[in-house]
Amino acid sequence: MRYAQERPGLKLHLVDEVNERLMLTALCGRTVERWRLGLNLPMGMACGRCLRVARAANPTPREYIVL
Repeated sequence: MRYAQERPGLKLHLVDEVNERLMLTALCGRTVERWRLGLNLPMGMACGRCLRVARAANPTPREYIVL
């Protein structure tokens, strides 16, 4: 999984990697011809839909949740 964005200034999307190449579709379903890798960007710019799909696929075990 990598964070990528369509153009500078837009939301970060979670994108799968296959053989060191980025897939064209993000977890939220957004399809773009070419992704730009997002490095050293604030996580506040992350796509909420991508984060929800990732959390649903990999739920956090109860013992790791800090209250």
